[in-house]
Amino acid sequence: MKIGINLWLLVEEGGGVCNYVLTLLRHWNRYFPDDSLVIFSFPQNETLLSTLTPSCRKNEIRLHAQEEITNYIDRFDLYFCPIGSLYPRPLPKPCVITLVDIQERFYPEFFKREDLESRLHHYDVSLKLADRIITISEFSKKTFVRILGISKRKIDRIYLCADEMPDGVQPIGWPLTENEAFIFYPANNWPHKNHQSLIAALKLLDRRGKYIPCVFTGSLLKGREDWERVVKLKGNTKNLYHLGRLSRAELTWLYRHARILVFPSLFDGFGIPLVEAMESGLPIACADRTSLPEVAADAALFFDPHDPESIAANIERLWEDESLRERLIQKGHDQCHRFTPQNLVQAHRLTFERACRDFKPWLHSYRLWLHRRNDEKTRTTLTSREIRIAASLLK
Repeated sequence: MKIGINLWLLVEEGGGVCNYVLTLLRHWNRYFPDDSLVIFSFPQNETLLSTLTPSCRKNEIRLHAQEEITNYIDRFDLYFCPIGSLYPRPLPKPCVITLVDIQERFYPEFFKREDLESRLHHYDVSLKLADRIITISEFSKKTFVRILGISKRKIDRIYLCADEMPDGVQPIGWPLTENEAFIFYPANNWPHKNHQSLIAALKLLDRRGKYIPCVFTGSLLKGREDWERVVKLKGNTKNLYHLGRLSRAELTWLYRHARILVFPSLFDGFGIPLVEAMESGLPIACADRTSLPEVAADAALFFDPHDPESIAANIERLWEDESLRERLIQKGHDQCHRFTPQNLVQAHRLTFERACRDFKPWLHSYRLWLHRRNDEKTRTTLTSREIRIAASLLK
């Protein structure tokens, strides 16, 4: 099979979805060596694509605009957009998209007006025009069905897996003393990652005489000054350390030396750090919302992410109870077989085969008409129905 892959949205600030795409590209030839991955890359992808071997990029076509993909339509049998939007659209070939979540239906306040408008437009149209849809949890699949009215028969749930974890290297400028215990939260500083509630919980523990260092990593999207303002407002500075963006080797070191992974996210389509922690033998305390209980199952302690007291109580319990930590570590090891590169690649290949079987050439004319009709519609607010159903799914 010749698979055209649009990487326009693959950028360093993309979080877990970038790990997903790179892992898929890195492992595909191991399981389907006769397939041809025709990668449509762009200048903004180069830093991430440089981590791949030349064999992964042997059929790469460098472009400057997505519209140029239509010039190479004879190079592939199936078109795959792995990061949310189907574009260019529609194409006269079987089309598959991956949409990890529709967070904007739950927390529209976390998005700028133009970003919300873009998501409402591009996601809805893409879901209608794709032959098959991949999403990454049963929770996300349910949201597509309940909120957007997509047929569940059109959606394939495929769990993610951890990206490669090389030999660990201690981060440069490590702020703690040798062998000092700490908790770990790897997440870009997006609003839904809920750093403020974690900082408030650590402040509660500090007031009770529980000194628990916390190491943060990820992009400081609004800069370090904004981060320090939040820390000053919500907590204190003596036990909070933000190391910024780190290499995979440095992240591996943190996973293998931390005492606890804490994950207070308000919303996640999956939560790759949970799998990385389970593979690393790191016990987990995490939020009890969205997809996180589905992924972590019985390998984590769960808390209310809106309640700093709940977060603090669970951190303290896991910090002090070694036997509990050992039980969760074992549960995590038992869970890991669900999240492997082999499962990821083989499930995608099955979805691509289904898309090719489902595709009918006459559909292209209908989709052209549907696209023209939907392209004229734009909106910047959610409907009352979307708000009502989204609220019910967060309970």
